[in-house]
Amino acid sequence: MKKISQKIDDSGTRTRPITQVEEELSKPAKHRRRTNTREALLVAARTLLAGRTTEGFTVDDIVQSAGVAKGSFYNHFSDKEELTD
Repeated sequence: MKKISQKIDDSGTRTRPITQVEEELSKPAKHRRRTNTREALLVAARTLLAGRTTEGFTVDDIVQSAGVAKGSFYNHFSDKEELTD
């Protein structure tokens, strides 16, 4: 696993490196869900965009491909064009 930072114990001594997984798990669950949802939407949009313009698919197509609710899309983006900016 990739080393991203060092843990420091109470005495100020460095212990072992923190992995990306440990760092992600240290974040609140709500933050992890939000990050995962946004990433799923971006991946779905990239997949749908392959060889097409944004007119070739709808927000419904994106959320269905991402496996998230339509409202989640609008929590992250104002419209599908914002995905390509």
